[in-house]
Amino acid sequence: MNDAVKMKSVCILVFIALSTPLFAEPASPGSFSSFSLESGAIDGYLIWLPPDWTTETSYPVILNLHSAAEVGGGVEKAAEIGAPAVINKLGEEGMEILGERFIVLSPHLEETEYSAAQWYIYPETLLKLILLAVEEYHADASRIYVMGYSTGGTGTWGMIARYPGVFAAAIPMCGYTYSVRGIPEVVPDYLVCGKTPLWIFHNVWDQTVPARHAIKAVEALDAAFPDPFLKLRHPLTGGNSFTIKEDSASLAGVPRIFSTYTINFHHHGMAYYNRQIYDWMLSHSNPKGMENLLEALE
Repeated sequence: MNDAVKMKSVCILVFIALSTPLFAEPASPGSFSSFSLESGAIDGYLIWLPPDWTTETSYPVILNLHSAAEVGGGVEKAAEIGAPAVINKLGEEGMEILGERFIVLSPHLEETEYSAAQWYIYPETLLKLILLAVEEYHADASRIYVMGYSTGGTGTWGMIARYPGVFAAAIPMCGYTYSVRGIPEVVPDYLVCGKTPLWIFHNVWDQTVPARHAIKAVEALDAAFPDPFLKLRHPLTGGNSFTIKEDSASLAGVPRIFSTYTINFHHHGMAYYNRQIYDWMLSHSNPKGMENLLEALE
């Protein structure tokens, strides 16, 4: 990092420290640490540090955005879905898939109107959380990832549409891409989203967020970029879940993937529990992540 970028980082951190105490005390490796915030509808967050984390290590970081079902009820609800749930529910397997390899940052939304419970309308808070993860916990700024389901998927779309240079890759699941139900504009320009490696998941029979939201984005990006989406179809393996059959090596470095499956209601199909999505994340990096993060916070 050059001196100018360092100085800019220091200035931003001073501002954050004075305005919002995001880290009141150090987090503990190998566990979820909970912190409170007063920042719009975001009332706090959880952070997971791998068991072997030290000040000398540098892990990639996942910004995990929960769905509307986890809004309200306390910060700990942010762990009920997505990357935190993989760590909590799969034990040793979850540690191998995710917990030993990533810092996981999981903000939480307090109870509020649906139109206000949208991640992408609080970008400054999310970006500040990422920056402090980089500065305080030495997260790798070239490997900042964002993912989420439903409202979290909408938030993922909204963040990469506004700050495509920050994230090394993104995984939106069953999220809106255009405005419905009174929410602000989600994606002003689909083509901007093509600057970030994307793995989109959407349930073809989604009764709440129609698959058309994902399909419109895929069609626009396929028309604009030379490499079309790799389109995958995942049959259910039992209950409301599917297993990704494709191996990680065949998916590594693919810039755009569109995964569909069929469940007769709004559901993520347990996509989070497939190791391939995290291997795919790690196959993408963004050397200008820190520079673009600082510019986004100016």
